[in-house]
This record gives sequence, structure tokens and C-alpha cells, in this order.
Amino acid sequence: VGYTDFDILSAKFFSLYATCKEQLSNQRHYDWGLRNILSVLRTMGATKRENIDKPEAFLVYRTVRDMNLSKLVAQDVPLFLSLLADLFPGMAPPAKGEYPNEEAILSKVVEKYGLVYHNDWILKVIQLLETTRVRHGIMLVGPAGGGKSCIFKCLKDTLQECQGIQYKDARFNPKAIRAQEMYGETDPLSGEWTTGVFAAMWAKYNSRKNAYNTWIIADGPVDAIWIEDLNTVLDDNKILTLANGDRMPMTDNVKMMFEVETLVNASPATVSRAGIIYVSETDLDWAPVIEAWVRKRPDIKRQDILRSLITKWMGSCTPTDPGHCYDFLARNTNEVMKEGRVGKICSFTQLFEGLTEGTECASVGNNENMLAIHMERIFVYALCWSIAGLLEADGRMKFDTWLRDKDSNDIMPRVDEGESVFEYYVDPVTCEWKKWCPPKWDYPKGNKLDFSNLLVPTMDSTRAQYVIKNIHKQKGPVLIVGAEGTAKTSVQLMFLSNQNPKHMLTKRINFSSATTPGMAQYSIEAELDKRGGKNFGPPNGKKMTIFFDDVSMPEVNTWGDQTTLELVRLAVEYGGFCFLDKDKRGDFKVCEDLQYLAAMQHPGGGKNDIPNRLKRNFFIFNLVLPSITSIN
Repeated sequence: VGYTDFDILSAKFFSLYATCKEQLSNQRHYDWGLRNILSVLRTMGATKRENIDKPEAFLVYRTVRDMNLSKLVAQDVPLFLSLLADLFPGMAPPAKGEYPNEEAILSKVVEKYGLVYHNDWILKVIQLLETTRVRHGIMLVGPAGGGKSCIFKCLKDTLQECQGIQYKDARFNPKAIRAQEMYGETDPLSGEWTTGVFAAMWAKYNSRKNAYNTWIIADGPVDAIWIEDLNTVLDDNKILTLANGDRMPMTDNVKMMFEVETLVNASPATVSRAGIIYVSETDLDWAPVIEAWVRKRPDIKRQDILRSLITKWMGSCTPTDPGHCYDFLARNTNEVMKEGRVGKICSFTQLFEGLTEGTECASVGNNENMLAIHMERIFVYALCWSIAGLLEADGRMKFDTWLRDKDSNDIMPRVDEGESVFEYYVDPVTCEWKKWCPPKWDYPKGNKLDFSNLLVPTMDSTRAQYVIKNIHKQKGPVLIVGAEGTAKTSVQLMFLSNQNPKHMLTKRINFSSATTPGMAQYSIEAELDKRGGKNFGPPNGKKMTIFFDDVSMPEVNTWGDQTTLELVRLAVEYGGFCFLDKDKRGDFKVCEDLQYLAAMQHPGGGKNDIPNRLKRNFFIFNLVLPSITSIN
């Protein structure tokens, strides 16, 4: 069965795509070419055969809209919808696809993971669901902190419950290994073939005997070297071709997924082959993230206080306005490096939780009347060191003034001339503001003094260590940025020297421009013993803190990626990396009981930045040059 009004509808179809090419923003992941048209036409045919009685213009309208909306960035959506409305005048926009069964399960899954059922974000989950039905290669694109990993996680559980078949995901980072280690290589001397990490995974999961479905997720930046080799996989051939002549077909129980931040380096050949879902920064933003955290707090009274504090100090978040706190920081201050809003909010919740819950926490609200005041003091302290943690000295003074303007309950500390709220902290016992002062330092005894390794605590190091301690006890990674000579390394080394060696081992890894992912992986692996199965950990069941010094040093390759830091992200975010031993390729090595600290200089002026997706995993704050009081 074909379309009878094909002449009118094809003219509309052509003019829509021609206008889209000219009018919409010029994104690298847009494709209005033949492959896109072909997949839309196939779906149109299927919808026509299912709905023979419905008007044809209605079916075309619905299919073209639903298949193209997912890849549009947020600001292009209204324009695209108005173009469609102009092409089909007098027709009400068709209803969105209804998935009552899946959506009911999805809301349970979202609740199970303690997330918020945020409509713009749920729409992306549904779009991924629709795309999985028509494509076998799918790219989820969007800035760090947009909720991409959670989209995969929630949809996987939803489909598993819906269809009653187990779904697995196999992750690897194509940039944390060499291209030859990904696909396999021939030894030039012996001529022996060594299979690659991805090739081994492909062979393992593409088997019709498997009773489960697999999503192979490539979680790393796209560049033209490794992705072009997947061209035969992503188009209709569905075959992986290797250098030794092996051809492995893709089975129906496998989908190839990509989780990337941008597609700047992707060629049009790649973009047109994959179904693309673009998750804009404004689809989730920070409000649902902090709301999900508030709901997990044990005490109901505290939840209500927290909600009112968030509205008072941070404002409310809309797609056009991120709230008055972020707005002030963006307009009036210069941060030493860019970090996404969601990353800062996660840092904030981590610090606040460390100060108010668990071991060594502040005794908040011993009497009921003071609970709100105590919480507000700690809230402001956490706000300064997370949301405003990347400011230099002059920015800190501006932020201090702004906080005092907002302060209606008189909870800000009284400070001396030239000081700001950053010089004070909330005493855990009394919940009153106290000024930082370093502990008394005793001159070491003995005749031989090793001057170069003496570490004397200062006000700056003491307050930095307090922040590190509160994050580190929750197993959170901490990154310190600072200009030259702000004692970044010394602060981290002082913190490490205070650890109890019976429980916590320490290791320092210095990065340089010559560090490769293989070296970084080896220096972590060298410290680990086998614990059983694919799990490894520090010896004797202890824990270990690894300190990456100069984490921004590894070289940026021609594509603008830092491959060494992709490996670091894999280790920090997923707690492990892929085996590179020849007999274990294709398996994931789980590294237990590791915690991470890092230090780097300010980016800019010839010094590298680090990838945004790595920043999001760290608690980041800036060390300023010592004030006059410290020097005296």
C-alpha cells in the first residue's frame, strides 16, 4: 500500500527539508540528507499500513515531526514546529506517540533510582525508546550533566520489565585505548593476530544463543579514526570487518550506542548513519538534581527548610533563567575555569551532606528553634565552597557583598576589613561562625633538617583540608585548581600524610605531556592485587587514595581530546577499566576501594583545560594566593 496523495505530500516534504537546512542553526549532528529521508520514508510506509483509515497528511505530519524532534537542540524546536504548522495549515498538531504501559513502568524505575520525574527529561527517554525501534546505531549527544547515563539506565530497566528479557550494557571508552587495542593488531615479528577490546566484546555479545539483549555503549569522544571503522556496522550491512579478514555480523539482540558530549569531529558519513538524540543543557538543568537529593534526606523537617533555603539563595530554574545565584556569578565574576551547573550542584550537595550527616558531622539543631538558623549557616558555607568555589580573591569579595544583600536573617559572620565569608567556617560543635587559624606547629627535633620536605600549615591549607576531608570521607574525588605557588600539591600531600596507614594507603602519580593512557593504567594496576573474579583492589583489604598531580598536563591530540584523561574518567566514574592482557580482552576490570585526589594549574595561557565530562565527577575548588595575614 502506498500513499495516493504522493505528489502534494512529496512537495511539502522537500520544501520542509530545504527550509530546515537554511533556517535552523548549523549543528554538526544535523543531517537532512538521503539516509535520513530513507529512514523517515520506511517509517511512513509502516505507519500507513497500520492506519489505513487515517488521513495521509496527518500521518506524514506525525512521522516527520516525531523522527526529527529528537536531534534538534532546544532553541531550534519552536522554529521546526512552526515550519510544520505552516506546511499543514488548518490541521491541529497530531498527538504525541502514546506509551502508557512503558511510561507507567518508567515512573516506577525513576522512583527506584531516587530521581525526579522531570517532563523534559522523560521526553528524551521516550525519544530514545522510539529510536531503538527503528535504528540499531544510536548516539546520545549533549553537554556533561544532562542526564545521559541515567537515560540509558532507566530505559534499560523499563524495557527489561516490559518485555521480560534481561538487558545488559557493556561499556568501554574508545579513546582510553589505542585504535589497534580496540580492533586488534598483527604482531609485526611473529605475524600473530591479537584480538582487540571491542572486537572481543563484539564476538561475545553478537551470538544468537544469548538469552539476553545487549547494548554496547561507547562512552567517549568521537573522532574520525575509530568511528569510521564502524561504518559497515552502522549502515545496513551490520557487519564488523577486521584487519585480519574476519567479518562478524550483528545480531538482533545487540544495539550499538554512543554517549558523547559533542559531534564536532564526526564526519557527515557517520552522522547520517546513526539515530541521534540531543539532550540540551536546559532539558534537565540543576533544579531536578537538587530536588532528588532533598527527597533522600532522612528528616522531613529538614527537607522543608532546605527547599526554602534553595529558593532564597539560589532562586528557581527555568530554561531561560538559571536562578539569581548563577546569574550573578555569570554576569559579575570571572571563574578560573568553566564548570557546568549540574556539576556544581552535585558538589554542593556532597559538601552539605558531609557537614550535616554521618561521622564527625555538625550538631545541627540541638534545640528546635535554632535548627533553621544552623542549617542556613552551613548552607551558606557550602554555597561559597562549591557554587562559588572557582572564584579568585576579588570575585570572592563581590560574592560576599551579594550574600550580605540577600541575608535577611542576619546569619552572615561579622568580618574585619579586607576579609570575606571565605575566611570563616561553621564550628561543628556550636554551629557558630569561627575564623580559620592554623593549628600550632612544633619545630621538628633532630640535627638534620630536610627543609625541602617540611610542610607548615597555613590558614589557606587548613581551610582547604577541611573541605577535602568532608568530601573524602564520602569517597568523593577532589580536584584543586590554583595559580603557581598556591601550594596545591603541598595541601594534598599534607592531607595524605594525615591518613592512617593501617587503613588507607596512598600513591602519587605525576602526569606530564608524555603520559599515555597505557602508562596511567599501568601505574594504577601496579598497586592492585586480585580479589576474586574480575575484581582487584589494594593489598590486604585496605583502601587506597591515588593523587594525580598536574592532571591537566597530558597532551591534547589533533582532535582536541586528552586520551589519558579519558582513562582517568573511566576509572573515577565507573571504578575500573578494560583489561589489556591478551587473554582477557573484552572484560571490564573492576578496581575496588580506590579514592582519587587531583591538582592542576589554571587553564589558559598555554595550559590545558580538562574535559567537561571529567570535571563533573570531581569536587573542584580554587586555591587563592595567600593573603597578607598568612604571610605574616
